[in-house]
Amino acid sequence: MMLVTNAFDKYRPFTYHTPTNVRWADAAHTQMLMDVVFNHLQGEVPFRADPNDIEEHGRELYAHAAAGDFGPVGDYEAPPPPARWAVPTNIIVKRVLAAGRLAEANALLDANQEIKWRFQTAGAVWSDDPPMLAALAALGLDSKVIMARL
Repeated sequence: MMLVTNAFDKYRPFTYHTPTNVRWADAAHTQMLMDVVFNHLQGEVPFRADPNDIEEHGRELYAHAAAGDFGPVGDYEAPPPPARWAVPTNIIVKRVLAAGRLAEANALLDANQEIKWRFQTAGAVWSDDPPMLAALAALGLDSKVIMARL
């Protein structure tokens, strides 16, 4: 039988210095983000505290933060949306069909084999793909509608 140990076991129990920048990690207020200095790491590190953490220090940090021991808990800030996203080709086809331009789109693809090959083999197209945006413009379709996020 082999005993498996954690490389950080020699530092247990983990000790830490007063966390800073405490804020909610999600809109439901189930976890908190904070910056913490631990005895086993170099410098301040980001940490996600959870009341159901499997580690005692995670539960402890959450409880102290929730009690206001580290100061007020900052509001949750949703991350900004990504600059681009993948749009599945089957969704593009459905949207072009709904716009009543499927026949014209097929003719355009037949006239441009490179775009047709990319469209048929990729499974998804980036929302800012220049050839796709040009093709939609040539069809008189609004790329913001056709390439909208799901």
